[in-house]
Amino acid sequence: LRRDLRATTHTLQSAKARQSAAKLSFLPDVSFHIARQTTLGSTGPLKSWRTGFVFELPLWSMFEQRGKIVETSAQYKKAMAKTEQIKLRVLQEVHTAYIAFQATAQRMTLMQERIRPTAERAYSMARQSYDVGEVSYLDLLDVQRDVIEIGIEYLETLFAYRSAQAKLFHAVGKAPASLNTGNSK
Repeated sequence: LRRDLRATTHTLQSAKARQSAAKLSFLPDVSFHIARQTTLGSTGPLKSWRTGFVFELPLWSMFEQRGKIVETSAQYKKAMAKTEQIKLRVLQEVHTAYIAFQATAQRMTLMQERIRPTAERAYSMARQSYDVGEVSYLDLLDVQRDVIEIGIEYLETLFAYRSAQAKLFHAVGKAPASLNTGNSK
């Protein structure tokens, strides 16, 4: 889980706990206790039992507690809104990063399966034609330059692919296991 999501989740839980505590402050405090006591007297040990029951009503602080409940409810609603805002932002980041990753993955596949092999075949054919005297040395150099430019473009595409992959991993918060990363050769 991403840090920002984890932090907002903790903030939301904390606000919920404060809200619950404020609501519970309206309830009366009830306590019951039993104690056994042994004292030494002139006639010997005296054993006695004590019991007690306490019931406290929060009458004087009722208005203050209402204010606290309203305040903690507002804090909770604010935390929920912040959580939703962060969730939406994370969802947008993941969506944007995934689309960018998909686009670069398709470009990478196109480079690996079609463009580079076609350029290498063209160079091989131009080399054979040059060897038998069918094309000039300048034509061979033009084809060789095209192969080098395609190689540079391939490396740029590979860099863009890895960058998009890293952005996706960052947006998700970890490397997804189902993501196909075997496109780079």
